This record gives sequence, C-alpha cells and structure tokens, in this order.
Amino acid sequence: MSRLPDAYFALGAHGAVLDENPAAAGLLAVSQDTLAVRNGRLVGVSAAMATALQKGLAWCANHRGGAGTSRETAPQPFIYYRGPERIPVAMRMLPVARVLANAGVSEGPIAILWLVDTGTLGAEVDCLRKLFRLTQAEARLTEALADGASLVEAAARIDITRSTAKTHLDSIFAKTGCRRQAQLVRLIACLRGLA
Repeated sequence: MSRLPDAYFALGAHGAVLDENPAAAGLLAVSQDTLAVRNGRLVGVSAAMATALQKGLAWCANHRGGAGTSRETAPQPFIYYRGPERIPVAMRMLPVARVLANAGVSEGPIAILWLVDTGTLGAEVDCLRKLFRLTQAEARLTEALADGASLVEAAARIDITRSTAKTHLDSIFAKTGCRRQAQLVRLIACLRGLA
C-alpha cells in the first residue's frame, strides 16, 4: 500500500496497524498524546478518541464492501491539533472493499485511516476536496456556507443557481455525513481550529 498518497494507516480488527507510511508516523509523533500505537494497535489516548476510533472501526467492519444499512451515516472525521500552533489534523476512516475477504485474506485491513494535515495544504478548499472527496464546486460551496453565507448567497458567490447549489449541498451532506447546514459549518470550524 505504499503507493497511497497521503498519510495513512491500514487498520485491521481492533485497530491493529497492518501498514502505515512515514507521513502517518510523523503526524502520530506530533499528535500531542491524542493517538498512539501500542502493542501494534492504533489507540486513542483520550477516552473520547478511543471511543471515536472504535466506533469508526465498527462502522468500517459493517460496511466493508457495501454491507450495512443505508440509514447509518459514515463516521465524522476526527480532528486533533498538532504543535503549539494547534494546526488541525483531520482523520477520515474509510472501509476497505470486501475484495480482500473474498480473496481469502481474512486478516486484511478493514479500514484505511487517512490523515490530512491542514497546515501543509495551500488552501482550505483543497483540504475539503481531499478529505471528503468533494468536487471543486462542492468545496467552494462548503467554504462559502462556512463563512456564514446562506445557500442563496453562497450560490451567487460561486456563480451557480440555487437549484444547483441545493443539489451540491445534498451531495456534500452524503459525503460528509452531515444532515444539516449547522453540522457542516461546525465541522468546517473544527478544520479551521475554531471549535
């Protein structure tokens, strides 16, 4: 898996670290006691992070290869802050396809945990796109909404119709796991280090 671009951990059951790249190890080293690898497992040092990791792993195990119910929402990205500048690092956990299990690999990864260091990105829009797999238009709409614009104002700002903005917003909700604009704004505030 070393061809994967960003910082990542490939996690097995109970958070077993099956693979990681140097960028992930570097971000873990500056996690300020938020995450740690202990006995070969990625664990949350705080109770809140431990709970978030376990919920994320359980969700990924249940949705490996598209299993699970459509009513369940994907886990929200986890945010921790690195260094004295408190630069947000966002972590997004995604299930690994069932292809590995069907190939007879029972001990393969159940989740990929991507880490996005927002301090190394050139623009917030790029962070949004990378973290949630948003299109450029979806990321620009999200940024406008997070700046306090209404949906109509945000649509005008990025030069799209209200109907197109609504379609983009529905897609943004599906990709981020948010259900309301207020949740989306709070999530972006976390990425900006304001919450």
